[in-house]
Amino acid sequence: MMLMSAHLCVQAQDRLYDNEFPLGDVELLDGPFKHACDLNVDVLLKYDTDRLLAPYLKEAGLTPKAESFPCWDGLDGHVGGHYLSALAIHYA
Repeated sequence: MMLMSAHLCVQAQDRLYDNEFPLGDVELLDGPFKHACDLNVDVLLKYDTDRLLAPYLKEAGLTPKAESFPCWDGLDGHVGGHYLSALAIHYA
């Protein structure tokens, strides 16, 4: 019974809205949206991943390769989630 409930939850999460479509179905042509998307990717790729990962390595008892971003103290997991979401969206 529990397995069935978990399966139903997964199905319920497949679509949050009636009119959703896969991001892979979207092709941005030259224009302001494509320009904004390209700028966003450029910014995401400029982040120092060693600094992004530093708080997670520290929490795991490992030595970070770089100092974490000081302005993100206490928000590391929150910011990390946004970063990973942005990468996933642009990958899709």
